Amino acid sequence: MTTIPNLPPLPAVTADDLLITHDITTGRSGRVSALEVKTYVKDAIITAGDIAAEDIPYNGSDVETQLNRTVKTVNTFAALSTISGTVNDVVRLKEHTTGTNKGGGIFKCVSSAGLTANTGTVAINGGIAWVRQVEDLLTPDQFGSANTATQSAVTAAGRTNNVYLPVGDYSGNVTDTKGVIIEGPGRLFSTGGVMTSTYSEPRDRFVIGQEYLWSFHKKLIGLSRGTNLKVLFSGDSTTYGVFAAPVTLDYLFSLHASKYGISGLDVYNRGHSGATCREWQETAGWLDQDIAAYPDMTLYIMRWGLNDGSSGYSSFNQYEIDLRAGLTKLRAFKDASDLSCILMTPNSTSETGARDEAWLEGINKIIKKAARDFDCTFIDTYAIWRDSRGTALGNWLDLLPGGQGIHPDAAFNHWIVDKIAELVLRPVSVSTVSTNTFINASSLASSITVTTPTNDTRFVYGRTIYRTDTGPVTFPINGIVETVKSGDGVIIQHNSGFNSDLEKITYTRYAIDGGAWGLWRGLDYNLAYLNSWQNYSGAYPNISYRKSTDGTVFIEGRIKNATLSLTQICDALPVGYRPKALRVYTVVSAASAAVGAISIDELGQIVFLRGDNADVNIGVSFQAYA
Repeated sequence: MTTIPNLPPLPAVTADDLLITHDITTGRSGRVSALEVKTYVKDAIITAGDIAAEDIPYNGSDVETQLNRTVKTVNTFAALSTISGTVNDVVRLKEHTTGTNKGGGIFKCVSSAGLTANTGTVAINGGIAWVRQVEDLLTPDQFGSANTATQSAVTAAGRTNNVYLPVGDYSGNVTDTKGVIIEGPGRLFSTGGVMTSTYSEPRDRFVIGQEYLWSFHKKLIGLSRGTNLKVLFSGDSTTYGVFAAPVTLDYLFSLHASKYGISGLDVYNRGHSGATCREWQETAGWLDQDIAAYPDMTLYIMRWGLNDGSSGYSSFNQYEIDLRAGLTKLRAFKDASDLSCILMTPNSTSETGARDEAWLEGINKIIKKAARDFDCTFIDTYAIWRDSRGTALGNWLDLLPGGQGIHPDAAFNHWIVDKIAELVLRPVSVSTVSTNTFINASSLASSITVTTPTNDTRFVYGRTIYRTDTGPVTFPINGIVETVKSGDGVIIQHNSGFNSDLEKITYTRYAIDGGAWGLWRGLDYNLAYLNSWQNYSGAYPNISYRKSTDGTVFIEGRIKNATLSLTQICDALPVGYRPKALRVYTVVSAASAAVGAISIDELGQIVFLRGDNADVNIGVSFQAYA
């Protein structure tokens, strides 16, 4: 008989009767399962503070040992399917497989209805099943030591649990359709040797330390006219832009600055193909050269480490030494009050070997810790865009001989710079500008068409310049289109050509933000004929109208009709192209030299009055009124 005095009221007896207890407070005696008492002693006495844990340690203590002895122990997982029991019975599994000393745990007896046996969490013996008691995480050790153990853990986890990899390397090709999170310090490799687990999958923070940009932001906010701030991108060929040129990081950063209305930035690309972190930090290396060339730099963005694993002289330890040596030198040059720094991890690659996931994840933690230690903003390029093996090749990574991808293309560079700009430029754009944004996009940028709505986000409040061309739904002339939008939503758009003297002209149209575009000033528009009027011959164009930027309307054409009568020649002129009141204009027949007349009224109706109807030359102009 075991007596535990002075306890609060005991919980109800619900399991097997292994111990006899007596509560002197209530005078109640009874039998209770060892597991109930074990949990009660641990939680009610130690954790609840009745007796300080340091006075009576529980884990590894005689109390734990004695209580463990009273719970039925099963040696291996395979033996569970031979054990009888009743619902709510509890047993302790010593280890999954004999001799491993891993994969043990607590199993509870339940009805086997609806359950399926597996190799780690469910063992069935007829109408009962022994089910592993877990709160959240499963481990491969709970499913044995075979290469399939991790897959078994992932399958059993389903949508309700996750998988934790303890320290060590695991092998096996894992298929997961339920979004199971694999986390922990362990590493999972496919049977082909590619590391497939990642610390970045679950809940890690990919961007930290934005507060270290305070110096650069304060300088931007207080930037005076005529003073420029220097921004440097430092790194290897992925920074240089081997596969992305001319859409490089510095080019895109300048575009983002224009988008946010931030002027006064000089941006430089200091990338070097094949370079390593050691070459960056060593005496007379790339860092020393950056400092010498740009002593007044205000923002330094670094991405080093991709090539160090393949350099033949760098291990994880050596990389850490090199990185910290460079950062120590950088901070000796300028501290965080004078130079803001961003430390980025290399991008993911599809290489198997020195630039693969195992190397990149190994240095990621080194980079992240160094960022904190040296007051740098940290951006985990690798984790944010980690999938470099699926459809990445030739799409957002280059495709090198041997079927490997290392260098970001133009699209990938857009993603990278967008993340940088979000941290560096957007927070202060409200302070530096309001509606004075300027975008000058080259032909590489996304083009617009003549039907692009007035409220499209590409027409910012301010001034935008886009490259354009001709076509059925594009602009009147091959050249550029410049759009000016005021803070009140008034829009003026100019389309200018450049190819030849005939095309070196400008068309203009007007609109209100969200409304329809007006007609182009300077561009001819045809009028549809009425009452049997037609072109004089196929060599002559249709009767047309246009308006200049000063509001003058021109109507031109050579037409004819088989009958002579007071007839309307064509459709009415649109609103905005009509005279203030009825006007009569002289027209001449080129064939007979007869003089005739037409009238144009305030409704835009053009009527033939008299003359040689077989040949009417129209060439009139007036100031538009309505």
